Amino acid sequence: MTKLVECDAIKALNEALGVFPGLRRDRLVNANPATRHTSGLAIDIFFNSKTASGMQHGLELIDVLCAHQKSMKWSDLIFTDFHIGGGVGGYGGDGKTRAPWSGGGHDDHIHLDWVDFKLTTGPKGSAAYIDNPYEWSQLAKETGWRAALETDLRGLAARWASGGEPPPAPTAPMPSWLPGWWRVVQEGETYYYHFRTGDTVVWTYMRPVNQSAPMADAHNSGDCSTSASGALTIKWNEVGGTNTIETFRKTSPTSLQGTSNRGGPLTMTRI
Repeated sequence: MTKLVECDAIKALNEALGVFPGLRRDRLVNANPATRHTSGLAIDIFFNSKTASGMQHGLELIDVLCAHQKSMKWSDLIFTDFHIGGGVGGYGGDGKTRAPWSGGGHDDHIHLDWVDFKLTTGPKGSAAYIDNPYEWSQLAKETGWRAALETDLRGLAARWASGGEPPPAPTAPMPSWLPGWWRVVQEGETYYYHFRTGDTVVWTYMRPVNQSAPMADAHNSGDCSTSASGALTIKWNEVGGTNTIETFRKTSPTSLQGTSNRGGPLTMTRI
């Protein structure tokens, strides 16, 4: 396999992302030892997660990419402190659920690839592998998904260009596992969220004794919704002129990882 040549899927995705004027994308990297970028199987899409708009836009694009994963069949996606496996190429995952990522280096870009771990150019550590590690899978050569993806990307680009608030994402009924008490930790602080069946949530510093305990000393309330891609979003009522918005994805049946527009990563665990 010739190195420093984009696979068909990466080329199609890069061209589809051209609907966003000025959006930086990096694909081919002539590194030694080589990487999946050298093999033409990866793309980096740049959003600065340290700004509210960069984080919001990055997460909105990820929602679109996850909505199309069943047809695109990409292998893995990484952003900030989470990754989403596509369940192909040797990765686990369902193309929508976040898992923790501790490798760093992805605060300013989304990484997405079509790597298949079985299709190496030679044993790890061999000269061939160091020069150009991966062959292209059949999935990396398929682009039939491009037209449908580009339609949704154009809609997203239009919303961003308008400067207005994005329209609500498609929502799903509150899942049966959500109502009740959850422990939330953010930057060393512990909070307790109580989700109600009417799509509302309230938080307190006081730990409940059990799931049936009533709310005591509530500090704020908000609305919550789940998107078609599985994301849980909480919009807290305005405090100090700003709404706190948190987005969570399940990492296990009883825990979620989240991000906030006003603080660091969050971990939410069922009590």
